[in-house]
Amino acid sequence: VNDTLGHSFGDVLLIKVAERLSSTVNEDILVARFGGDEFIILLPEISCTDEVVSFADKLIKRFREPWHINGYDLFSTISVGITIYPRDGSDIVELLKNADMAMYKAKEMGKNNYQFYKPSMREKIIERSELEKSLHRAILNNEFILEYQPQFDIEENRIVSLEALIRWAHPTKGLIPPSAFISLAEETGLISEIGSWVMETACREMKALHDYGYKGLMVSINISSVQLQKEGFVDLVKDILERTGLEPQYLELEITESLMIDNFDDNIAILNELKKLGIKISLDDFGTGYSSLNYLKQIPLSTLKIDKSFITDIEKDSAQKFIIEAIISLAQKIGLEVTAEGVESVEQFKYLKELHCDRVQGFLVSKPEPASKLVAMLESGSKVL
Repeated sequence: VNDTLGHSFGDVLLIKVAERLSSTVNEDILVARFGGDEFIILLPEISCTDEVVSFADKLIKRFREPWHINGYDLFSTISVGITIYPRDGSDIVELLKNADMAMYKAKEMGKNNYQFYKPSMREKIIERSELEKSLHRAILNNEFILEYQPQFDIEENRIVSLEALIRWAHPTKGLIPPSAFISLAEETGLISEIGSWVMETACREMKALHDYGYKGLMVSINISSVQLQKEGFVDLVKDILERTGLEPQYLELEITESLMIDNFDDNIAILNELKKLGIKISLDDFGTGYSSLNYLKQIPLSTLKIDKSFITDIEKDSAQKFIIEAIISLAQKIGLEVTAEGVESVEQFKYLKELHCDRVQGFLVSKPEPASKLVAMLESGSKVL
């Protein structure tokens, strides 16, 4: 509200929220604004948790009603965190801290709900804090490595591209997959530093392969919204290409539809700048998000990647096959190449070949391999299928 209608408008909304909260309780019950958009309600005479649940349900129901402010109709959500004395804390400080954890859990659950505090919430926060500290150390100690999974061109019958996949070589826990730490890296801003390392390492290792004799090979790198929207991203990419000596046409940046939702026009402008440099843009996980045809028209794409969930039952599910056929046909008619992810069987490969898919990626070709094994992979790659 502050960002779109102004802070004075937001202040009016806060006042109306306070009025609505106060009207929901008896006069002897404390309602206070704690700060920002957070309020506290103290219920002193509660005999059982059912009464708290009933009250929380009542609050959520009241907040479904719209707000009428200066000619605008607004709808808001409410997230309720609950602590009970003395079970969840022996003093006000502990009760508030634990209620805050429960409230954030309610936000994680999609808002417009309530959550009672549980000790496991504290354990999760401690675990997250430890993971964040470990991530900082990992950057300082160079604990990240890259593995590469090939993309196989069906018509040319050879590997034409490698997708760079980050792994965290934790000193005590072993290899940690990106799914376990990338979201935290994005939340904490560490993704920019990690992402820069990934790009520079992948471009340098790809240039080494070119020098070895695999000149036409491309490298594909996943980009997060935090990286793309960071000021100077295009200049960073330019600098990395200059430092490593990799020509821009051999770099492909993979984005997702969810990345494009925020700041769509700004993101399009950045991607167009990258395209002008000769860099290719790939839309990853197509079919799992909005799958907007409008995006296909507006984003300066070169490649569309079909999510592996569509490939799993392609040989058994005729509807799945028709969907993939439609995606491939549409993409190719507007000038895009199509890569199918998660291909694990010869049967899947044959179906995709029949549907004129351009490339496949998955364990059938190769599992991800470290840079030290790439030459051996490439030498045997044309014989896989």
